[in-house]
Amino acid sequence: MAKNNYSDLANAIRFLSIDAVQKANSGHPGMPMGMADVTTILFKKFLKFNPHNPSWFNRDRFVLSAGHGSMLLYSVLYLSGYKTITIDDIKNFRQLNSICAGHPEYERDSGIETTTGPLGQGIANAVGFALAEEINREKFGDKICDHKTYVIAGDGCLMEGVSHEAMSLAGHLKLKNLILFFDNNSISIDGNTNLSISDDYKKRFASYNWDLIEINGHDHNQISKAISKVQKAKKPTVISCKTIIGYGSPNKSNTASVHGSPLGSAEIDLVRKKLKWKYPPFEIPENILKEWRKLIITGKKHEENWKKNFDKLEKNKKEELLRIKSGNLPKNFNEKISQIKDKFFENQLKTFFKKNNIEYHFINSPMFLSSRGDFKEYLEMNKKPFMANFYKIQRMKHNILMKNKQEPLGGKWSFDEDNRNKLDPKVQIPNLITFKETTHTKNIKKFLEKNFNDHPGTLEDFNYPTTRKDALNLFFDFLKKKLNLFGDFEDAISQKSHVLFHSMLSPIINLGLITPDELVKETLAFAKTNKVKINCLEGYLRQIIGWREFMRGIYQNYESKMATTNFFKHHKKLKNSWYDGTTGIDPLDHTIKNCIKYGWTHHIERLMVVANIMNLSNIEPKLVYRWFMEMYVDSSDWVMAPNVYGMGLFSDGGIFATKPYICASSYLLKMSDFKRGDWCDVMDGLYWRFIEKNKNFFSKNYRLSMMVKILEKMDREKKQRIYLAAENFIKNNTTS
Repeated sequence: MAKNNYSDLANAIRFLSIDAVQKANSGHPGMPMGMADVTTILFKKFLKFNPHNPSWFNRDRFVLSAGHGSMLLYSVLYLSGYKTITIDDIKNFRQLNSICAGHPEYERDSGIETTTGPLGQGIANAVGFALAEEINREKFGDKICDHKTYVIAGDGCLMEGVSHEAMSLAGHLKLKNLILFFDNNSISIDGNTNLSISDDYKKRFASYNWDLIEINGHDHNQISKAISKVQKAKKPTVISCKTIIGYGSPNKSNTASVHGSPLGSAEIDLVRKKLKWKYPPFEIPENILKEWRKLIITGKKHEENWKKNFDKLEKNKKEELLRIKSGNLPKNFNEKISQIKDKFFENQLKTFFKKNNIEYHFINSPMFLSSRGDFKEYLEMNKKPFMANFYKIQRMKHNILMKNKQEPLGGKWSFDEDNRNKLDPKVQIPNLITFKETTHTKNIKKFLEKNFNDHPGTLEDFNYPTTRKDALNLFFDFLKKKLNLFGDFEDAISQKSHVLFHSMLSPIINLGLITPDELVKETLAFAKTNKVKINCLEGYLRQIIGWREFMRGIYQNYESKMATTNFFKHHKKLKNSWYDGTTGIDPLDHTIKNCIKYGWTHHIERLMVVANIMNLSNIEPKLVYRWFMEMYVDSSDWVMAPNVYGMGLFSDGGIFATKPYICASSYLLKMSDFKRGDWCDVMDGLYWRFIEKNKNFFSKNYRLSMMVKILEKMDREKKQRIYLAAENFIKNNTTS
């Protein structure tokens, strides 16, 4: 053949396609005949690929979105020298188990980059390829990743909605290495495209922020110039190729009859005569095949040149590239996305799956706003985890209560100082919403009474949502009746109510009856149309997007250390008084009895009453943790471990807290309606005894060193009195 006789090369594609469709008596010969010239110029002059290494990382991607014309793809892959497609495969086009299926079906290392059955799907795939290329180019550099993605699409592809969405995204992202060849032949399987569409495609592509080049799809010079031009494009490009469907067919070209049916023997003879192709079916002359197979040599050179740059790549990047190419998941993949909340349960499941050879995958949970991977990234950027800092990041990331990207609404990140009020006696506490017991609740209660009657608590006052509808009712009742005073009395303790203005939604969220995303969106929406004080709104959202997410992150990363550390070396054990509310400290006994009755108290009673007094009484951390797991309806390992070990006891030594949360009677008197009594001496004795026992630690803590100085100046008789009360309490309520 004459040098650079692209017509002969293109005709090889045409006749392999014609003959394969004819032998199968089924298929679409028109598109391959029309786009053979474009495909030939693309593959011979521009496409970077190695037929003998189809999975070379930096190869250009070629996607046939117009998948009905699949013989175009199979023909060019065979001609180019791909080992996976032989002439016998082409002869078996559309036959059972043939790689040459009616529409391309992805097969690794075959040159078939993706499955393209439904029209338009290939465009979306190509956008995905181009986006991945941009990501990898950013990761590895343009000497390692600078390939392009070429896609052939017809009018049918562009009619599908998916093409609009995908092309819009590509234009928005300016995916400059994406080139779409529009087979603009004006023919559909039903006839002329004007039967079904009258889009102004020029305006359409412009609105997507794509460049447009219009060419004659049979003019090799125009094709070459267009592809050359897009090599330096700044955004994705459509090359509209005006082609003749069934090019070369004297009687059927430019008609619908050549779109989806074999040409027939008589018409094929006429095509051979017109295009001067004197070879029998499926025969490609040696000189033409040899010219096509030169792509094997050029492909190897492309890859060899690339490998020189790959060899210079840093070790960690090289390993990451090889991992991506292999299809293996990152080493910490499960850590990033596995969403089983409690580690012990997750580990039990993993062990079971592995033991029984069960394949498993974890999926993201809607029960949190951030992933495990998000928190790991936070830890990598911060030497020590602090909730306040994490909370700021959450606010900015999710654009919650923000005046602008950096400035919080109201001028400060936290209004916690406004949320430390004792309950005003004049304020009316809203009545608790009540729920009708469902059949399954009644059945479960009977089961529990029969099988767990000796466990802590009672079922007589059970009043929690067990359905999605009731969960929403509880939430909306909180918004309407409590939110606007939530912040003011968030830390208050009252004998009148164990709930006050709290939402009591923690067990409901943990069960998944309502998600944190819903809570945030609905709360913000409510605040837009109702007057809600900023300290109340911010205070409530901080619990959801701040503390809840932060504690889960702490648990996932530090649970083992928390569960095995005993910073203050406490080893006392609990007596039954901690389970029946007869310890003799009024606020503590009141809280314990509320736990027995309701299984729920708010955070201050948990932190500053129960955990505080257990800590001051030298109770072993694991026993404190166990008590909380037994007594609260929202007890999950991920909830209680960080809240008990980290916040309540500081037994972890301060992984995220800067000091132990401890107090004497004065704080409880200040925040509650309990009257002063003998219990005050007990609490004061426990507090100051704890300070003295750990004075070396407190002296070094700038926030608490003052306590040591106060203790040193304390009246001797008072000290003896309160210490004696504390010792008696410990003797009566704990064992060694």
